[in-house]
Amino acid sequence: MLAPDVMESAERRIGQTVCGKWHLDRVIGIGGMAAVYEATHRNRNRVAIKMLHPALSLEDGTRQRFLREGYVANTIRHTGAVQVLDDDVTDDGVAFLVMELLRGESVAERMYRRGGALEVQETLEIADQLLDVLGAAHDQKVIHRDIKPDNIFLTDSGDVKVLDFGIARLHQGDRGMTKVGSFMGTPAFCAQEQARGRWDSVDHRTDLYSVGATIFTCVTGEHVHQAETSSEQLALAISSKARSLAEALPGVPRDLVQLVDTALSYNKEDRYQSARAMRAAVTRVMAGLPASTKLSQIPPSTPTLGEGEMYPESLTPPLLFRSGPSGRVTLGLLAVGVLAVLLFLASYEAPVAGPSVTNERETSPSDDKASVVTVPTPDDAPSSDSDAAAPVSQEAGLKSEPSEVDSGESVPPPAEGKGGTSKEAIPERRPLKQDRSKEDPSLDSDEAMFGKRY
Repeated sequence: MLAPDVMESAERRIGQTVCGKWHLDRVIGIGGMAAVYEATHRNRNRVAIKMLHPALSLEDGTRQRFLREGYVANTIRHTGAVQVLDDDVTDDGVAFLVMELLRGESVAERMYRRGGALEVQETLEIADQLLDVLGAAHDQKVIHRDIKPDNIFLTDSGDVKVLDFGIARLHQGDRGMTKVGSFMGTPAFCAQEQARGRWDSVDHRTDLYSVGATIFTCVTGEHVHQAETSSEQLALAISSKARSLAEALPGVPRDLVQLVDTALSYNKEDRYQSARAMRAAVTRVMAGLPASTKLSQIPPSTPTLGEGEMYPESLTPPLLFRSGPSGRVTLGLLAVGVLAVLLFLASYEAPVAGPSVTNERETSPSDDKASVVTVPTPDDAPSSDSDAAAPVSQEAGLKSEPSEVDSGESVPPPAEGKGGTSKEAIPERRPLKQDRSKEDPSLDSDEAMFGKRY
């Protein structure tokens, strides 16, 4: 959490004019390293101004790293890298960057708005654009070193922008900027060589691991390594191999599992060897996805994402499970059931007091039996149009086996009544197991240093 004095100091600047030309209109966000403002130039041009916190501006190393973000981002020369227009220092000695103003939301914000996870198709489309930007960055020997949902921005026009090159590294040009053994990045998304602080071993394949971890988190709502603190996540990144996507999300296509698992390989020699190679694999997986691919979800008990990340503490990312027509209770089925009940009530005649009336025909034993209303079973209900109306369904995942319910057991066939009429009631939906992962209460190491990404 940010100290109250940091937030108050940032908010006090609203309405000020910086360097005689940039009017600070409002705060977009405040992080551990800087505050971001929407600003208007005296020529009416609107921009974003990222201003280093005053206390950090006094530290030469931090100030130098902050200012070089603009130089590195502009080196890439790709529309997916946020353009830095200028840098300067305020009258009270605070460094700031003038950047293009973006309209949209980060991937982390979209995940939160969608309930904790994204559709597989949407995630892969984001990864496709992300890898295109990283390919251009790697061509310029720029290693980002902090790819994660917070640092991927989705504009209103549908473009992907990569944020925060503040800890990026020019692979051949700034070996002295980061000390061996020190850590920079986000533990939940970093490869083992980065977690160890072995900066001579960090290269473009380290970024590709982070892309794989980002895809993993987007489609599952979980981190690759589940731990209670960021320090424990860092230790697991060093000592343990990443768990397979198939373990966290059973039933996903094998091609998707292979894509993510390859990117998350412990040894960088086993990962994709270039961003373009991984992007080609993403394209192949997207081409093979079923047209009606969906993921269903239920609320979990506890989020697994770190306190210092974009997700608010109240976020409970959904668990993902398989569902099929035989295991769904849809609005269409409920409508049929209500209609059946109404028909039954309409056909029932209450006895009326008065003279008895003799029926002309002879009463048969079968006439004394109550009328049987046939209610379609879940297997008879349509699965295409009604799925979207289910309260626990998200159009984001993978189509499951239609012969299974959520518990994994087969639905028995309806019992035959007398005269061949089905008397089976609507099957009761079984409770689903929930993830018991614990919320990470710690801050990311880079959150304390560099703040949230905007």
